[in-house]
Amino acid sequence: MMNLKSRASITGVFAAVLTLMSVAAPAHAADLTILDIGNGTLVRKGIAVEVPVTFVCPADSIETGLNLEVREDFGNGDFAAAGQGVGGFTCTGESQTITVTAPATSKGGAVPLKIGKATATVLMQVCSPTFDCPTVEITTEIKIKNK
Repeated sequence: MMNLKSRASITGVFAAVLTLMSVAAPAHAADLTILDIGNGTLVRKGIAVEVPVTFVCPADSIETGLNLEVREDFGNGDFAAAGQGVGGFTCTGESQTITVTAPATSKGGAVPLKIGKATATVLMQVCSPTFDCPTVEITTEIKIKNK
């Protein structure tokens, strides 16, 4: 049976560990930044779009994920959309760029993307070794062009 002094000691250590984890969490979150969503390039006559995303995430990240959504409005309620998730990339702690290829999608089948303006949203999440998993999201206008 554990005496009162041992329980107090274990409780104190546990509280100290929780405090350290909560202090470390904001630093990991502060190191996650989406720097830029670049202009898109049509792939195979608009069945997909390639979009470069530049970001910084902590080098100690153990789980990574990035989701790209692109929406192109043509007026009268007509639109084309594309989306793709990417995971498993390695964070370096420095600025890095990955190009995401997002296939065109919509209700009832794919509608090809076209040259022009579009709205791009990137949602990114990375997890620290202590499973602090901050999320960052930005939305911006991009231009879609041919290769």
